[in-house]
This record gives sequence, C-alpha cells and structure tokens, in this order.
Amino acid sequence: MANGQCAGSKIITRTWTLVDACGNAAAPQTQTITVTDNIAPTFTAPANTEIFTTADCTFDASVALTGDVTNEADNCSSDLQATFTDSVANGQCAGSKIITRTWTLVDACGNAAAPQTQTITVTDNIAPTFTAPANTEIFTTADCTFDASVALTGDVTNEATNCSSDLQATFTDSVANGQCAGSKIITRTWTLVDACGNAAAPQTQTITVTDNIAPTFTAPANTEIFTTADCTFDASVALTGDVTNEADNCSSDLQATFTDSVANGQCAGSKIYSYLDSCGCVWYAAAPQTQTITVTDNIAPTFTAPANTEIFTTADCTFDASVALTGDVTNEADNCSSDLQATFTDSVANGQCAGSKIITRTWTLVDACGNAAAPQTQTITVTDNIAPTFTAPANTEIFTTADCTFDASVALTGDVTNEADNCSSDLQATFTDSVANGQCAGSKIITRIGLLWMLVVMLRLLKLKRSQ
Repeated sequence: MANGQCAGSKIITRTWTLVDACGNAAAPQTQTITVTDNIAPTFTAPANTEIFTTADCTFDASVALTGDVTNEADNCSSDLQATFTDSVANGQCAGSKIITRTWTLVDACGNAAAPQTQTITVTDNIAPTFTAPANTEIFTTADCTFDASVALTGDVTNEATNCSSDLQATFTDSVANGQCAGSKIITRTWTLVDACGNAAAPQTQTITVTDNIAPTFTAPANTEIFTTADCTFDASVALTGDVTNEADNCSSDLQATFTDSVANGQCAGSKIYSYLDSCGCVWYAAAPQTQTITVTDNIAPTFTAPANTEIFTTADCTFDASVALTGDVTNEADNCSSDLQATFTDSVANGQCAGSKIITRTWTLVDACGNAAAPQTQTITVTDNIAPTFTAPANTEIFTTADCTFDASVALTGDVTNEADNCSSDLQATFTDSVANGQCAGSKIITRIGLLWMLVVMLRLLKLKRSQ
C-alpha cells in the first residue's frame, strides 16, 4: 500500500496467487485498489456584521474586525485554511458600502465545501461639523423693515464631513419682539445633515434687529408773553406753542417733552424763558408676560444586567434562583435620580430533561421621572447535575444446560434495586453484556454493565467538560 497524491488517498496493489496440491503455481496477478477521499470539508462562515467608516471615510474590513471562519474540519486533511473574495457595492449614501464576502474551503484532494457568504455593512456614523456665523446686529430701514438675509448676517463656514461633499447647512428662525418698537431678537438655528442622515449638533446665531434712526419734529416758533397783574406769567404750552411734525420710522404716538432754564431779563419781572423740546427714543414697556419653562429629565438611566449563569437542582429537585446566587444588576446610574433599584420578572420554561429549567429574567430600571432604560435579559439555566443511584444485583453463578447453552436472563441472575433520582421518576436500569470464555469449554464470564451507571459516568464527564 502506498500513499496517494493527497491526504487520505491510498494505492493498494493486491497480488493474487494460486498453487495446486502438487505445488504448481499460476502466474501471479495484481489488482490495483485506489482509495480516494471524496468527502468535502466543512466550515462555518462568520456572522454578518456592521463596521464603520473612519474620519477620512475609509474602513477596515480585515478578518480581525469582521470575523474569521470557524469549525474548519475535514475527514482526512488537517490545517485547512478557508479563503475569501469580496464583492463591494455602494450603499444608500456616500461612504456606505455592502461587502459580500464569499468564503471557500478546499481540502488537499480538491474537495470543495459549498461556498458561504458573509455580508459586511460599512456605515458612516460620523456626524458632520460646521461653524455657525457669529452673533450680529442689523438695523431697521426708514420704513421699519429689516433684511436678515445670509448675505448680511453671515453664513455657515467650515462645513465638513468624512464622506459626503457639497454639504449645505440650513436654518430656521424664531423671531421675538425686542425692548422697543421695531427691535427684534432673531434666534437662528443652523442644522447640517450628511447624506447618511448623520446630524451635527444644532448651533444657534442671535441676530439683534435694532432701530437706530432718530425721530424728527418741529419745535414751536419763538414767541412773546406778558406778565399779569401780580407779576406772574403763564408759560404753558397752550400759550407758547407745542411741537409739531413728530415722526419716527418705527414708533407711533410720540410725545416730545421739555425742561425749562430761566434767567433774569433786563428789568425786574422780565425773564428769559428758554426751553428745549427733546424727542429721544421712547421705550414703551409692554405689559409683563409670563413664560412657564418646564425642565424635564428625559434621559433614561443605565445599568448592566448580571451575566447569564447556571445553577443546579437540590436533592429534592428544587432550585434557588435568588439574586444572591444568580447575580444582581451593576452600574445603575442616572443623571438626576439616585438610589435606583432595578427590578426583574422571570419567565420559566422547561428544559430538555426532568428538573431542568430555562429562566429568562428580564431586568428593568426606571428613574424618578419615569424614564425607562431598555430592558435587559439574563438567562439562568437550571441543571440537574445529581446522578441517579441504584444497587446492582450481586455477582452470581449460573449453569449450562444439556446442550451447553445458558440462561442469563434477569429473572435468573437478579435485577437492579433501589433505583432513585432527585428529579426523574420511573427510572429503569438497562445493561449490556460482555462475554468472555471461561477456563474450560462451555464456561463463560459475563460482565454485565448497567446503562444507568454508564449514564452517571457520562453526566460526570459532561460536568467536568463544562468546568474546563
């Protein structure tokens, strides 16, 4: 027998000979038997996954990040290594990609496993950045209008993102009245979203609209008045004249006011009564208005559920799934509330055998404002790891019959007693026999192995494997 061209293949050269009773030998003849491995290897492709672009819109789709093939196996070849080819298609937005990775595995004899595909989604999750224009002040016109166009108030600069180009920030304006007629406070909120829907944090620009045009008026003409019999005088506006032509681009119902400066004239009782009519920017106070601002905490708390765990049944097939044994929530945190305590509800399903359970424990955490963290689940596996017990029948001797047969039935050799288990009922031990020849013809040594005992051994081996 010689090795073939690949692992597992053989060339068997079988030489046939034939000799008669007188020693005459026929010419030898050969038969060639070719042993071929035609079983394809097997493997498990890595799961579909998502990766993200970097700041320069590149991505790393290496096996170290996206996962490698597992469970590579073949009946004959060893040290197999799966390979792959990638097909890359553009995703729905700039920078996103759909990588279809096709994995193949061929053994040394050329047997190829069925190709398996892995989908790697490349996503751009980096928000764009920009700089909002500075706060600014603009002024009303002669007709009390204003121009708050971007050309005057400034545009966004430094628009940038890792993958998209030609970004254009947009804005919405919220306009409130200022402290006097014609003045406004414009709160301009700028937003910028890239092609993949990643939004930069909004930025605000405050545009103050100010009326800086002074009002106009005409003072009354110079005039002369006279003293009375008691040397007093009346310099009221009704006699001396009032301001006319009061006008302003924004305010209405303006009223000029004045102050008087009095000096003695050239003779007793005469006065030089000068007054200055002035019309400044009159600030009218609106009736007070109230705004109720409700501050709401809408940030949900966070926590870490305990890890999945395994617990075991007791001698009476009960179990303790208390938090003390299965683990409690850690890292409970909230921005406002303190002393939070997560709670849980359990959903219990039967496992694969008597006494085993699958407890799905759903943990929840709610802060004082009613914000709920996303529920987290913990799987608690309840396992019966207590082996059953029994008493095998005593060693015994049976005898052959007249025709040198024997009856080794349980009825004659004895049955198992004391079968018991913490969880299972109606257990029935079975056996296999190993028969060896004894010291003389017809004598036998039957070694009877109870399968219930074999089950105990298997359970112990399984428990040892888990602990490793």
